Amino acid sequence: MREIKFRAWHIKERKMYFLEAIDMCFELVTVTKKNSDEQDYAAYFRFSEIELMQYAGVKDQNNAEIYEGDIVKFDPQSPCGDEFYNPRDGEIGEVIFDFGNFIVRPVDKKREDLRFSLSELGDWVVVGNIYENKI
Repeated sequence: MREIKFRAWHIKERKMYFLEAIDMCFELVTVTKKNSDEQDYAAYFRFSEIELMQYAGVKDQNNAEIYEGDIVKFDPQSPCGDEFYNPRDGEIGEVIFDFGNFIVRPVDKKREDLRFSLSELGDWVVVGNIYENKI
């Protein structure tokens, strides 16, 4: 069974946080922040203040967790079949949740209708995310 966890992009602070808890009744998330003395404390954000991203349940070839909203680069192991329908060496894409699965949508406008599974083809490397990095 895969681990279920989330991270959140705080819209005004323009900062990424990993969640400690989600309160669906009050529509709040709990994160850990550091004060000026570098001590941890709990902070609470409303759903309207953040963008939630779920862990895809897989790690990249550098053992980094892959989340929805990550930008990944394809590093092929053994592509097969029609080259157009497989990720290309160095192809960049965004991790999205679609068709009941975490998949990669290429950023190349000519190929943006294609979808690649994170778990089926080759290795992916996280190179950023849609909030902190430009595609």
